[in-house]
Amino acid sequence: MVNLGTHATGCVSLRGSCNGLLLVDVGEDDFHLWNPLTREDRNLPSLPGVVFGLGYDEVNEDCKVIFSFEIVTKHEIMMRYMIYSLRAEMWREIEADIALDQPQHDSPLALNGALHWFSYREDNSRKWPWWYLVVFDVASEKFREIDLPNKLAEGFPVQRLSVDGCLGIVESKSEWRTYDFWVLNNYEDEGSWTLLYHVPSSQPIYFERFHTGFFWLSEKGVILVLQHFKLLLFDPKDCSVKEVFR
Repeated sequence: MVNLGTHATGCVSLRGSCNGLLLVDVGEDDFHLWNPLTREDRNLPSLPGVVFGLGYDEVNEDCKVIFSFEIVTKHEIMMRYMIYSLRAEMWREIEADIALDQPQHDSPLALNGALHWFSYREDNSRKWPWWYLVVFDVASEKFREIDLPNKLAEGFPVQRLSVDGCLGIVESKSEWRTYDFWVLNNYEDEGSWTLLYHVPSSQPIYFERFHTGFFWLSEKGVILVLQHFKLLLFDPKDCSVKEVFR
C-alpha cells in the first residue's frame, strides 16, 4: 500500500470495513482501501459497476471486495461478479449461481465469515415485494439466499445486525413507527426465525426509518441507537430510552 498522506480527509462514503481497513467511495467509481491509523491508501482499479462490500477471508487471510456489473445484450441482461483480492492485488471474475434481483446498495453486515445484505423480488400477487437476504461466503466465494420470516409480509427490513453472534434483522412495519426485532437461531435453518421484541408506535421516541442505526449492545437486550448524530440506549422490553451523547 502507498502512503498518500491526507488524501482521504475529504467527504467519503463508507462501504465496509475489514481488519482495520475501510472501503471508502470518493465518487465516480473511485474506491479506496484506507487504513485510518497509518493513513495508507490503496486506490482500487476502476471498474464500472456496483461495489457491494468488503469482507475477510479467514482461510486465506485475505481481504476481498465484492463487485458486480451488467452485460446487456439484445435478449437479456446478465449479471457478472468480480472479487478484488488485497493479497493478489487484482480483480478476477467468479462464478455465481444466484441472481441478485434488487440488492440494497448499503454496507453489508459482516458476520460468521460472510457478508449479508437485503434484496427483493417484485411479486404481482402481493401488495409488498418479497424480501430476502443474500449471503456471500468470503472464503468459498459462494452465494446463498436466506428467506426472511413469513410474517414479514407487510413490513420493510431496515437493518441487519449481530445478536450475540447470531443473525438478526430489524423490521419497520407499514405504519413506520412500529419495529420488530428478529433473530435467526440456527444459521442453517430458515425456520428458526424468532421474534425477540415488538416495539409499538407508543414508544417514547420516534425512530425514523431512513435515519436510524441499531446496534446490539448486550445480552440483556439493550440496543445502541444512532439517530441524527445522537447516541441513545434503548431497552425494547419497556421502551425506555437514555441519551448517551449528542
